[in-house]
Amino acid sequence: MAKKLMAPGPVPISPLVLSKFAEPIIHHRTPEFESLLADTLKQLKTVFNTDQPVLIIPGTGSAAMEASLVNTLCDDDKVLCLVSGKFGQRWADMASNFKLNTTIIETEWGKPVDPQLVKNELSKNNYAAVLCQGIETSTGTINPINEIGSIIKKHNSEILFLVDGITSVAVSDINMGSTGVDVLVAGSQKAFMLPTGLSFICLSSLAWEKYQTSNLPKYYFDLGPEKKSNLKNQTRFSSLVSHISALNFVLKEFEGEKLKQRIQYTKSCSSAFQIAITELGLSLLSTQPAPSLTAIKVPKEVDGLKLRKEIESQFNITIMGGQEQLKGNILRIGHMGFIHKQDYIDTLTAINDALSLQDYKISSDQFNTAISNFKLNMGKDYNEYFNY
Repeated sequence: MAKKLMAPGPVPISPLVLSKFAEPIIHHRTPEFESLLADTLKQLKTVFNTDQPVLIIPGTGSAAMEASLVNTLCDDDKVLCLVSGKFGQRWADMASNFKLNTTIIETEWGKPVDPQLVKNELSKNNYAAVLCQGIETSTGTINPINEIGSIIKKHNSEILFLVDGITSVAVSDINMGSTGVDVLVAGSQKAFMLPTGLSFICLSSLAWEKYQTSNLPKYYFDLGPEKKSNLKNQTRFSSLVSHISALNFVLKEFEGEKLKQRIQYTKSCSSAFQIAITELGLSLLSTQPAPSLTAIKVPKEVDGLKLRKEIESQFNITIMGGQEQLKGNILRIGHMGFIHKQDYIDTLTAINDALSLQDYKISSDQFNTAISNFKLNMGKDYNEYFNY
């Protein structure tokens, strides 16, 4: 029996999307592929809500995070890193590796970045850029991107605001239209409902200006030549043809009002699931829960590492646990991809039953009420929204 994938990435993929990977390979230097790429790049602009080019990088979201630094910044630039979890720390580590002059504002994991702290820090130093996660995947927390962006640009419109949108783009309201965003990155294995392998990056006009003077080392991740290749409907290097073909298919499912419907569906799923978790008597880690995933605190009397393993081995459901200091302390469940109402019910049931194996009991009345309310709160199922 195949395991049910309920992780915050990679996510479950629909059979129709998977079928695109079974199609014959076409060469990436042919008119057929050039037409496919041109259409795909055009559709990506709509998803990112921008008139600027959206570039495709063969690599995970971390590749786009690195590309955002080396294409816009210079040696010893002062960079303010807003760290509210594991992936904020990763971006700060990247910046340090490139010898950027980094300052970190660290937020308690599970809480959003405090915009006032950003405002205070900006008054102390001349920063070239601010880095922040739109949604911190390690904690399931959404950050106040519009408020932070507004503060940055009011202080100095030349400061770049770089946003990791890997679990934000196409699953929340964070896009290039968000206040002050100069660079936005995303990844294929999240709301784009594809396997890992592609990342996406969009630069504002200001960021492209900074590209002209950036002197950090780059070759494979040099966005200038990639942009020029895209203008000829080509990629600079060999293309992940099957991935891009599947991406093109997915983007057609985002056209018109469909993207708004998907964002609304995800919000409905996450809200209903998070309410159900609290009705089971469990607590959420985040004080500002994200729509793309839910982080659940493991009760103190329960072995969190064992709990996650039992959910996978006993109930055939793959979820994620915590990272770094949260290891063994939380469970993380994703709300992106090809997920149906019954998948959530099965996951809630597995959590309940796995807890009972460690003698942590939730009453049957409490559980039944949580499930009944979840069905009501979630509303339409995937098939009703998207005709599957």
